[in-house]
Amino acid sequence: MILADNWLVTLGIASIVVSNLACLPYIRDMLCGSTRPARSTWLIWSVLSGICLMSNVDKGADASLFFVGVETAETVLIFALSIRFGMGSILNARDLAIYAVAGSGLALWWVTDDAVFALAIAIAISALGGVPTILKAYAEPRAETAACWGLSALAALLGLLSVGAFTPVLLAYPAYLLVLYCAILGAMSLGYRRERLEREAMALRLAPLRPRAMQGIPA
Repeated sequence: MILADNWLVTLGIASIVVSNLACLPYIRDMLCGSTRPARSTWLIWSVLSGICLMSNVDKGADASLFFVGVETAETVLIFALSIRFGMGSILNARDLAIYAVAGSGLALWWVTDDAVFALAIAIAISALGGVPTILKAYAEPRAETAACWGLSALAALLGLLSVGAFTPVLLAYPAYLLVLYCAILGAMSLGYRRERLEREAMALRLAPLRPRAMQGIPA
């Protein structure tokens, strides 16, 4: 049991290290201006990841709490930086509706004393918020930071393994993040493939044709 616990702690610490490494290229690109995060999206993700963190604490998360806690801190950090380097408004009518729904999850938690409601609502809303990022990754793959999402997927996998038991409430958040990050990477891959096919098609259309007037003239 001690050996198993040590391995879980090791996986939890590894998830922190990889998650921090994932955050660095994204922040670098943001400071350089090549990546401009949507302020409202990262504010929403900050609030929802905070709810997921509280839910995991309530359900007795142990080593896996390393990943969830660091993931929340990094999300809040990126939102804070997006105020200066991001784009778009911080709050709009849609965001207020999302906060209202998230608030209903917290209310159910308070009434039932069960964090599952808050966690499920937070993950569902966060997943919906991730759809625009997936679509953007396909339409503009060069506007995203592949290294960030790849390392984030690895960190989520390590966080998932650090749970150490089949506890759906504790597995839900890292599993959701793993699926989200892989979906973004998949969308980027398809986006690059689409761009390559478009370039090839354009090259074929613009391929130089020998002028008819030159046909038959000896070299």
